[in-house]
Amino acid sequence: MNLNRAIVAGIFGLVLTQAPLLAALASEREANGWIYSNLEDAGLKFTYPAAWKKTMIGSQPAEKDNILKVSGQLTGSAESWAELSLLHSQEGMSPALLVKIMEEAYWSKLPEYKGSLEKSIRLPGAQAAVEKETSFRQSGVMFSQRCLVFQIGPKSYSLIMTCPLSEYHASGTIWNTAVNSIAAIHPTATASHSNSSTSSNSSKVSSAGSAKASAGRGSSSSSSSSADTASGDHAWHTKDGTLSFAFPSSLKEAVVEGDDHLLKASCEQPGKVIGLDVYRGDAAPNVSLGELSTMLEEKYFLPLKNYQKIGEEQRSIGSGGSVPGVVRESTFETNGVKMHHLSGYIMVDKNLYAVCLSTAGVNYNEAHQIWSRVASSVTVKR
Repeated sequence: MNLNRAIVAGIFGLVLTQAPLLAALASEREANGWIYSNLEDAGLKFTYPAAWKKTMIGSQPAEKDNILKVSGQLTGSAESWAELSLLHSQEGMSPALLVKIMEEAYWSKLPEYKGSLEKSIRLPGAQAAVEKETSFRQSGVMFSQRCLVFQIGPKSYSLIMTCPLSEYHASGTIWNTAVNSIAAIHPTATASHSNSSTSSNSSKVSSAGSAKASAGRGSSSSSSSSADTASGDHAWHTKDGTLSFAFPSSLKEAVVEGDDHLLKASCEQPGKVIGLDVYRGDAAPNVSLGELSTMLEEKYFLPLKNYQKIGEEQRSIGSGGSVPGVVRESTFETNGVKMHHLSGYIMVDKNLYAVCLSTAGVNYNEAHQIWSRVASSVTVKR
């Protein structure tokens, strides 16, 4: 039991950021079997069972986004337990998008995964709140996980409850109480900040859409073109407009040589490297996309030092899953540095496009966030 709990807790810190985080609880009181907390550093009020123990308060090196984590028994049985985690999530993304990223990057990869449709709920003081329930198998045990992602003011948060699937109903009251207890400590200040943030976000969405649309129609004298969107992302497209997508503005483009290397964008900081590349080549006749991916892996990746394929699957990418593709995730070493690599392969007419994200010194969650932003924005003109 303890091993199962440790495994699940290790996988499901369900982190979606690298925000600066937290110290300790400023104040709390106990009444009627519940702890009523004011989490000053997070700006939230939160309630949980008084009998439960805190397993983490504030940030820790291994789990930088945690605000509070508590766990305890649901019934008298040793197997009847649950854990609540309250975390910071990535700012600048809607709760609906964050839930989608969590599903693509985490839940969908788990054995026997099943997920409910996301549903929007009303949360006092929040601009938006999205709830999703999942189940999956880990170490031979079926688990249930409830997740609420919400935005209050400029900040986004995640509340996650994990328990054995057999204890789903027993944990319902605690989950509902925790959700209903969430509120901003200073609602007036949050509300005014929220209004300006909402207005700003509306402007960003409109401008980003216009920039992406013009990128899809335009052309450039070079092999590709990009423009800043109001959201801070680059809207990039090939010269002929066949392939376009957006990528974070923190990645700076470099000059590329040749017709096969269409984009090279990177960001280098002390201890951290992020590189995004796009390649184009002729697709061999009568060879499927999956077969081409295997051929490229055998030729370019298998020879790399300590190469390990984490996974590969055929997956539709782009807005609304409109573009068939193959996505592969792997790790390898180069010049003594461990690299994490995500590749997406797309076939358009007789051309094969490879979109590749390579990172070092970047945690798994941040790499998948960048990848999801790129992959979800891909459009193809045939």
